[in-house]
Amino acid sequence: MDNSIRNRLSDFLANSIYIIFSVCLIVILSLIMLCGKDNYAFRKSFLLPEILLLIGGIVPLFLGGVLASKDSQNQLNQKKQLNIATGILFIALSYLAMNIYFATGWDAGVVFDDAKELTWGNTPDNSLYYSMYPNNQFILFVDYVLCKINAYYGVIDSWDGRAFIIFVQCFLYSLTARTVYEVIYDETDNNGFAWIGWIIFCILLGISGWIVIPYTDSMGLVFPILIMRQYQLFRRIPTKKLWRTFTITLLSYWGYKLKPMILIMAIAIVITEIIYGLKDISKSVIKNRTKYFIAMLMIIAITVIASQGLFKKAIAYTRIEIDENMNLGALHMLMMGLNERRGGAWNPDDVALSSGILDKTERANAQKQVIRQRLHDYGTLGLLNHLRKKTLSNFNDGSFAWGLEGNFYHTIYDEKNERISPFLREIFYHTGKYWKYHLAIKQAAWLAVLFLMAFSVMLEKTRAKTVLVTSSIGMFLFVTLFETRARYLIVFVPVFICVATIDLNAIVNKFVQRKK
Repeated sequence: MDNSIRNRLSDFLANSIYIIFSVCLIVILSLIMLCGKDNYAFRKSFLLPEILLLIGGIVPLFLGGVLASKDSQNQLNQKKQLNIATGILFIALSYLAMNIYFATGWDAGVVFDDAKELTWGNTPDNSLYYSMYPNNQFILFVDYVLCKINAYYGVIDSWDGRAFIIFVQCFLYSLTARTVYEVIYDETDNNGFAWIGWIIFCILLGISGWIVIPYTDSMGLVFPILIMRQYQLFRRIPTKKLWRTFTITLLSYWGYKLKPMILIMAIAIVITEIIYGLKDISKSVIKNRTKYFIAMLMIIAITVIASQGLFKKAIAYTRIEIDENMNLGALHMLMMGLNERRGGAWNPDDVALSSGILDKTERANAQKQVIRQRLHDYGTLGLLNHLRKKTLSNFNDGSFAWGLEGNFYHTIYDEKNERISPFLREIFYHTGKYWKYHLAIKQAAWLAVLFLMAFSVMLEKTRAKTVLVTSSIGMFLFVTLFETRARYLIVFVPVFICVATIDLNAIVNKFVQRKK
């Protein structure tokens, strides 16, 4: 295959990814604008119509972008300001969290309660749960370690370790905001737009109730964007590619153990490298880079093998016996995603079916049979309508399903003070009188992010941005096929924000150039 054919193939594949991405966003936005008032699972009511919220989100971002395009910040001041902002955000989030935090139920509560039992020297009688949902084994270990540290050194609300875990999550949110800034700055070379991305993150996720929920959504939040940042450094610093290969592999493995969809980012990197690598293939390149490529594969293999060994040791500390045969598997998630009764969300009947069959092969066959039956019952139009409703459930919620999990406010603790604490709870609890305004702001920001991402196909396409876009497609596919829940998008929201802000930079630059 000669160079011209390889170049055309590479460009075709890259352009196809952007076309698919923009089509996905156009479909999502069209459904939100046209069908947002329809009846679907977990529908949220907003203060204003979606179109007005979209305008309310886009206008300030565009005006901010115009101001940002004039940015001339020197790099020294930029780093100093970023360090200060990261510290201030951590303090602000910690103060907010201590005023509003509560004990939640559902899976987050199950895992945390088991971690407390381990801290007190007891072995939780919950092996079936962790055998069915093995992705929660690692978060149990993390919570256990943090609760143990809290038992030795905790100071603030240290009776059970919840507050200490929340402080750790506040730090991770602050680190995520910082990494969002760095990724955007690396792509735009503009301090102003990097700050816009930082602010969007704070509005959507940073300053939100999710910081007080001790679970994989918050613990795993930093992983995809941190992997992305390592990839940028992988591309920019050739002398440290082997080190970045190690960090990307390490983050991908442990991120996967927290939240399986985090692996999508690593898959996107591999796909992007293959597509753009087509332009670089030649006999001389293959000859010169063979040893280097082998070294990278060895680093990946050694890192994965070592991590697997450490993971097994970590899980052993929880003293919970795991029955590998009871893992419900991906087919269970796919089956549940097709259930009509709950709009593709968690379904107790599906759980009963999968957990009631002890043999792994028989369970898989039963799940496949249910999947085939549901596809047959839907028909083509019925399936499209089901996916339409799932899309609305997943994407038409800027709070990402806040308050929708079972027994969400399991125990609400006493207010910390007479003024700030009750006021903040009225804002952040979805039962509060100011919640509707809070939700409207988040929805406006979320719709603006979706809107800006849709322009990617018409704007500059870089290698790093292709990773962001490819991973976003993977996340869209994940929530479309599997269990419905807007909460699952949380770990990829920083990635979406980066794409949107990079697009905003390109759009504003074109606008400013035309004005000149």
